[in-house]
Amino acid sequence: MGKYMFFIYLLFLISKVHLKLTNEKRESLLNKLTKKISLDSLDSLENKFKSKRLRDTIDYDPAQIEKLLQLYDFPQEFNFLEENNATVRVKDQGYCGCCWSHAATSSLAYRYLTLGIDVDLSPQDRLSCYIRDCDYGNYLIDPELNLIKNGTLTEGCLPFSSYDGRTMEPCPTSCKDGSEFKKYYAQNAYMTEDYYSKDTFYDIVLLIVDQLIKKGPIVAGIDVFEDFMDWHMDSEKCRDDVYIYDEKSEYLGGHAVTVVGYGFLNNKYYWLIQNSWGEEACDKGFVKVGFGQIGVEQVGFAEPYIPQEGVIPKEVPVSLVSLNEECDITVKTTSSYDDWENTLDINFRHEQKTKDFNYQCGTNDILQKGTVLKCYYDYMNYYAYKGFYEFKSSQSLGTENKFVLDNTFSGKKFQFWGLDYITYIYTEYLYVSEEGSKVLFLYSPEEGDDSVLPQIYANKNAVSKPLSDCHRAPLPQYDEYMSYIYCNIKADEVDYFKDNDHQDDSPMVYDILCGFKEDTETIAYKLDKTKYPVFRVKKLFYPETHNVTEDDIFTLVVDIEGSVTGYKQEQMFLFLTNIEKNQTNTSLEMLCSTGIPKEVGSDVNITCSLNIPRKKTLLYDDIYILPFNLPYFTQVPYEVIIKDTIKGEEPHNDEPSSSSTFYKISLSFILVLLLLF
Repeated sequence: MGKYMFFIYLLFLISKVHLKLTNEKRESLLNKLTKKISLDSLDSLENKFKSKRLRDTIDYDPAQIEKLLQLYDFPQEFNFLEENNATVRVKDQGYCGCCWSHAATSSLAYRYLTLGIDVDLSPQDRLSCYIRDCDYGNYLIDPELNLIKNGTLTEGCLPFSSYDGRTMEPCPTSCKDGSEFKKYYAQNAYMTEDYYSKDTFYDIVLLIVDQLIKKGPIVAGIDVFEDFMDWHMDSEKCRDDVYIYDEKSEYLGGHAVTVVGYGFLNNKYYWLIQNSWGEEACDKGFVKVGFGQIGVEQVGFAEPYIPQEGVIPKEVPVSLVSLNEECDITVKTTSSYDDWENTLDINFRHEQKTKDFNYQCGTNDILQKGTVLKCYYDYMNYYAYKGFYEFKSSQSLGTENKFVLDNTFSGKKFQFWGLDYITYIYTEYLYVSEEGSKVLFLYSPEEGDDSVLPQIYANKNAVSKPLSDCHRAPLPQYDEYMSYIYCNIKADEVDYFKDNDHQDDSPMVYDILCGFKEDTETIAYKLDKTKYPVFRVKKLFYPETHNVTEDDIFTLVVDIEGSVTGYKQEQMFLFLTNIEKNQTNTSLEMLCSTGIPKEVGSDVNITCSLNIPRKKTLLYDDIYILPFNLPYFTQVPYEVIIKDTIKGEEPHNDEPSSSSTFYKISLSFILVLLLLF
């Protein structure tokens, strides 16, 4: 009897064993499930870490999760913000597609709290100083690497100002709140490589839980579906239940969020997510997302970096080797490349304007231990002027090195001879089927010279055809840097698309930098009307009141031509409008939703909303839709034709009835879903 009692007692002891997650185990999980990313490896790994749309749900056993947490002595629920008495800072990205920046800076700021530093970091820094684009989209790892390479200012120093999707503050040299102009940096960035396998799912849960408790919040990339949007509009459901994908809602896009904790509710484990859609969304800005749902376990994270005091930087001598035809430069050093531990920043200044070409030296090429190092100019993030640029200055982006540039840089200059370039083309995909369609672009005009427009080409297999009928658009400037240009598509250009483009890539191109032609991501298609529809705009009806907010509905009347057989899901159109009040004009966007048309026909209603800042009211006398439309979500082919300005009309009783089912999607939510990945 005694030996049986001994074995029972032994089993009891074994059942009570709690392991500690040792540093060795933690490193093992990191090595198995993640890739440590450094500035040196960014170039070679960028393609590997492009986002995947993770629609598959991972099934798991809640009992296994419970045992796992017990085994490593982790609590069944954890909220980093509550445990660390953190100041909760839920922000609102508005109409700017910068979820990646909000998520990365929120995560890093909370992690600084573990070092006793309570700081609010600015998501505007990456936008104003490097990207200058609310439609940029991003990879999960990119904002983490930016925080390593460039750091970020505080929110007080550089407040978020791009809520409207247009405003882009200049990169500052001093703080708006008068505080110290100081950057906060990250180090040691990681990103999960492969969590899709059920065999690795429990390990990735263990890794995330350990990071949350020991290090702090992390960034997650998620897939957003229609039911996720609906969930955010029900605060009671957000508070009392866990979001589980309904397996049928349409995919809307990728999104980045901050994971701040985990828990168990209604027999479901969940990750506690801090979103960047404002405190009014979901449960005061937070949402509980079930384990294994919408790709939430694809994560990235970095650690706070505190420079060591008293460390003497290593001196690295640098010589200029050459400038090439694309305005790139190469440099070399007589020192060992092992001494090159951070990034060299080199500036060439315009001979007449305070405008720089900024080069950064110190990426993957360093690992090759070659004789020269190529330095890259991130030309898509800046606005260039033609003329000569001369070497001006250099600095180290980091504290490990003091770069010493020799006299080979002195007086060195190059000429940017091209026209002012188009910053980007304002559509993702463009379908052109007939003469008179209008293509809208944004471009940066030369100061004091608005008469010369950039040359745009439709390019196919190295055969370029200039678009011949281009003009300044009669619109206010897009922002302080950019203006609109549009091109009327001529009959011979339609024929060109028809003869040279069969829904293969046929990018628009334009001259940029030192004779280098840049492809855009925009593709001109000749639409196949036997499969896809053309929406021809006829009328606009505005609400009864001329005192409107973002929630007021406008009605656009269209004829549908062609076929809807290949048109399977809802599409969004973004129109430019002129709003007139007391003989003063204002340009705004109007976002319209088609729903899913059942058949082609005339007088089909489309619901629209004006892009008015939240909680603001707009007064107008008249409203006009301009003949420029911007396809918004182009997931299947379609074309919108509006050839003339259309003046809005008062609603009346015989307003056309709808021949289809239409939906109104919340403008403030849908505009945040610009693709990150």
